[in-house]
Amino acid sequence: MLDRLPLDLRDALADLPAPEQDALARVWVLAEAAAPAPPPFAPPPVEDLLARIRPSTLPLAHDHAPARRARLRVRTWARMGALLAVAALAAVAVTTWTARPSAPSTAATEVAAPGQKRTFRLADGSTVVLAGGSTMQASMGDTRRVVLTGEAFFDVAHDATRPFVIQARDVTVQVLGTAFNVRAVSGRPAEVGVVRGRVAVSRGTDRVELTPGEQTVAEAARPLRVVPTAHEPGAWRTGAFYAENATLADIAAEVGRRYGTAVTVEPSLEDRRWTLALPSAPSDTVVLDALAGPMGLTVTRTAEGVRLAK
Repeated sequence: MLDRLPLDLRDALADLPAPEQDALARVWVLAEAAAPAPPPFAPPPVEDLLARIRPSTLPLAHDHAPARRARLRVRTWARMGALLAVAALAAVAVTTWTARPSAPSTAATEVAAPGQKRTFRLADGSTVVLAGGSTMQASMGDTRRVVLTGEAFFDVAHDATRPFVIQARDVTVQVLGTAFNVRAVSGRPAEVGVVRGRVAVSRGTDRVELTPGEQTVAEAARPLRVVPTAHEPGAWRTGAFYAENATLADIAAEVGRRYGTAVTVEPSLEDRRWTLALPSAPSDTVVLDALAGPMGLTVTRTAEGVRLAK
């Protein structure tokens, strides 16, 4: 058994009785056996260990009474065994860490054209519903990264060892839970709302955490803040259409993304604000009619699209 120890450890144990040498050698061998076979492990330097357990440094002076020497020998044996076990197990830990493979890296770009809604699965098993007029670039490796332009609903596969991070315009979303909606359309502040789990949203040094029923809107020149959601995040997936205190120009742009219909607005009306809450809006006609009546607008359809005017 001793021939399986490193040479410097064998020399350090040479002055101990044979039974103690054999027992300590077994401690080393049993601990070392836990290490995976590949790749070969080169034991780390053991000078510090030897300095602590070398027999010449042990308190076994000949003038101790026999009982005292016996107690010291037992404590020394236990101390040496523990140190050897720690050293061997440290070797196991280093070997295991060295042998841990990296996650395979994959990259993909997904696009949903205006009027289109796409559902797909990422390489890590996460599900994404991409809204019309949106683009997403995903890189799945040791860190899962997504760059989003537009809007998407994420249901992220749990993997505590691989962070999932989304860059949406000027905000960064770190997934701490699972299901949430991210909106990052041109000309509007980025919005994040949570359905299930928990996410952290940051912009520079500003950071908030969201739980179900909460959202944040990254308005310019204002700190991020947590507010209740007015409706379920990602309700657009089931055909709902919501716009809260939005300009007519923004609503027209959203109709274009959602239904693929080009909508122009009379310039004098572009900045007028309106709130829409339509749990079911299967077509652009439903949305435009909900605007036209209360706002006193005319809806003119041409081959190029729709025009809203007084």
